Amino acid sequence: ETKAASSNCTATNAVEITVAPLAEVSAGANDSICESEVASGYRLDLASSNMLTDVTFSWSSLSGDGNFDTTSSELNPIYYPGPTDVSNGSVTLQLTATPTGACALSPDTSEITLTIVPVLTADAGLSPVEICENSTYQLNGVAENYASISWSTSGTAGTLTSANTLTPVYNPSPSDVVNGSVTLTMTAEPIEPCTGPVVEQVVITLISEPEAFAGNNKSICEGENVDLSD
Repeated sequence: ETKAASSNCTATNAVEITVAPLAEVSAGANDSICESEVASGYRLDLASSNMLTDVTFSWSSLSGDGNFDTTSSELNPIYYPGPTDVSNGSVTLQLTATPTGACALSPDTSEITLTIVPVLTADAGLSPVEICENSTYQLNGVAENYASISWSTSGTAGTLTSANTLTPVYNPSPSDVVNGSVTLTMTAEPIEPCTGPVVEQVVITLISEPEAFAGNNKSICEGENVDLSD
């Protein structure tokens, strides 16, 4: 700015204006963990910011009951989901970045939804089982939180129908009958990112069909007894 009292009498002064940047943060893409990983926590290493200095970060759990580690004021802390988070199956975490100085009243926020995938449980059902060699047997597996189910047999292939369900039907093959037993194996695969299938077995013993002969037909006179010894 310049001011003049006359053509020969002027004064000049200047002011410097610094434009402070606004914070821009991203909490990262939505992600998921297995329920078995809850105790180890989830590190929020997908979070990023355009500023790493002259800014403060803070994380909060929206309607969750988990806890952040002692570095919750950093950009990439660890979050430990709580029982409510696990029960709900997910939790929303919010990152807030507040610049220091002139832009302190203009914080930026970003959110991430962390899905908690429940662990796989599976049971193939009753074992061992005895059936007649000419009978079929419907298996009764149970499972929760699985991605797929498959059954296999130690006997002749093709003796299981609907082998990708919890309740396939086993039909003994001639070679199974000769062997006298068969082992059926159920494999349940977990939902990602959980790992580790559950493998269960059912042992079926094949009992030979009994043979019965009551004897030859007989004719007797009224009042007589009949001998069934043959």
